[in-house]
Amino acid sequence: MCGFKSHLRYNVIVRLFTSSLKQRIAELANEFAANVLREIKRASLEEILAETAGSAPKARKAEKGAKPGPKPAHAKKSVASSGRLPRRSQADIDRAIESIVALVNRHAQGLRADQIQEALGGDPRAVSKPLSDALSKGLIAKRGNKRSTVYLPKK
Repeated sequence: MCGFKSHLRYNVIVRLFTSSLKQRIAELANEFAANVLREIKRASLEEILAETAGSAPKARKAEKGAKPGPKPAHAKKSVASSGRLPRRSQADIDRAIESIVALVNRHAQGLRADQIQEALGGDPRAVSKPLSDALSKGLIAKRGNKRSTVYLPKK
């Protein structure tokens, strides 16, 4: 029984200590925040701006009803600079499928997606959709999974 009582006392002491520690940390955090706010209120605008001189302020939004001026040439983003591929028409995708099927048919042993992309040129991401379309239409076959996938001529 003596072991149980000492264990119980230990748990009570730990709880008291941790709750008072948490309470003291909360008090210190509140005191710190209050002191920071008080100093900011006392400081002049010039002092605050001098402290933040490294960061340029953002331009203000135009007032309601004001017409925005023309954007400078460097502000215009092209589709390619956004990281996305330009939107392709179904005719573009069909041409890519025809190219892929013709290329795969010339290689009886098959080709991996990276080899197809290399042979056709262009962005590696541009091969994915036409490849999956060619497979779903039954124009080519595939063997393997993931990076070891080989695309073969349809038998």
